[in-house]
Amino acid sequence: GVLTLLLAASPAVADRTVSKTLPLAADGKVTIDTYKGSISVTPWDRTEVAVEARIVPDDSCGSEKDQREWVAATGVVIEPSGRSVRIESDYDQLETSRGFLRGCTSRPFVHYRVSLPRAATLKIHDYKSDTDVKDFAGHLTLDTYKGSATLVGLSGALDLKTYKGEVRAAFKRLSAAVHAETFKGDVTMTFPAESAFELSADAGRKGE
Repeated sequence: GVLTLLLAASPAVADRTVSKTLPLAADGKVTIDTYKGSISVTPWDRTEVAVEARIVPDDSCGSEKDQREWVAATGVVIEPSGRSVRIESDYDQLETSRGFLRGCTSRPFVHYRVSLPRAATLKIHDYKSDTDVKDFAGHLTLDTYKGSATLVGLSGALDLKTYKGEVRAAFKRLSAAVHAETFKGDVTMTFPAESAFELSADAGRKGE
């Protein structure tokens, strides 16, 4: 005889997407505060900021029911404040849920896609996300703990701080001060050949 088995795969835990567009002056400020996932930033010539945040479960622990609850409990704050817009991953509700307190602390990923004015001020505070910024002309501040970042086509000021992070920054034009500080991480910077600048560097203990 022939035995036929029909196996039904259990449905994957659904992602959740939050989107919002807000007005922002050409020289306004955007702050992003997140934990893990990714941040993709694209400048444009509009006087507004558009945000899409996709919340994705981290299936390294917890049941599908737990993961579904954790995705639902993970919030994304996108709100105006004067001449600035604040974007934040909010895990407060998640961290009081019963399943999360049972010992698995696997927060969902939040993947951001952000479009903002080309000359705005952008400040990113991150724990361990992958950050990608292209062709940005404004003042960029990036503080990441164990994240990686690829910054391409920069032409404004850069303030960079990382702990065990990996950052590559390529400048289209060097027109403002660049500050970088790293602890146990690698930072690679590339400038146009015709750039003239004064370099001040301190490798510290065990640095290269």
